Order: sequence, then C-alpha cells, then structure tokens
Amino acid sequence: MSPDCILVEVRELALDKGAAVAISQNDYATGKPLIAAFAPKGFVMCGLLDVGAAERLGMAAVRVLGVASIEELLEREVVQVTSRARELGIKEGMKGKEALEKLS
Repeated sequence: MSPDCILVEVRELALDKGAAVAISQNDYATGKPLIAAFAPKGFVMCGLLDVGAAERLGMAAVRVLGVASIEELLEREVVQVTSRARELGIKEGMKGKEALEKLS
C-alpha cells in the first residue's frame, strides 16, 4: 500500500518514564490530519482539540498548532493546557514531548 493510501497511523512512543500511543489520521474530505498522543494521565493533540470541552470534562489535555505529523506534534510548542494538565506541571511554551512525559 502506498503512503497516500494509509488511513490511520498508530505508533507506540517510548518515553523516559513510560510509553504513549500516537495516532494520526487524515480527514477523507479535506486531507487535513487529526493527530494525538495519549499517555496514562492525559493527551497532547493538534489544533482540532476543543480545550474548553476537555476542561469541562476535567481532562489533562494539551494543544499544539501547525502539525502535519506525529513528529511535529512532539516538537511543536504547547499553546493551551487545561487546568488538570497545569496541575501536572505542563505549561505553554514547552514542547509536546515534554508535556507527554509529564502525562506519563
């Protein structure tokens, strides 16, 4: 299968203190990616994350912008966090991978 035909990419990410699972899926209609990485305490997600909804649900969630791949999700800076994520030491400006480490 060619890379253009891949519907979903699922990858385990090794972290210093554990592991996480990253998922990337391109929207069929627009071709825009939906990318997220999940750790035991919460998740890091692309710009499609509704931080307000995650906040209302009490989730530890982190938003990064301008990502087209799992690698970019890990390298980009955090732009928004929920209060639960902030309690875990996550703040705006840190890299997605740093946030994911704190969520593991």
